Amino acid sequence: MAGKISLSTLAAVIHPYPTRAEAFRKLEGQYNRTRLTPRTGSLLKPLLALRRSSNKSELIAGPDKPPSIGLNQNP
Repeated sequence: MAGKISLSTLAAVIHPYPTRAEAFRKLEGQYNRTRLTPRTGSLLKPLLALRRSSNKSELIAGPDKPPSIGLNQNP
């Protein structure tokens, strides 16, 4: 607060660098790609395609049940 900047001004700042979590996620992805053998990739490809297609249909049609919000609600 030495620069006499308001909190709303600080909150509006968009930082161009990644957060630590994003950096670690990228590093993890790079490392895991080195572990993926051609055989493993060929086995996982159909499973990932199936998962992607089920997620798309769920996004379009909506889930069968609304997500729980973690509160103890009585039906």
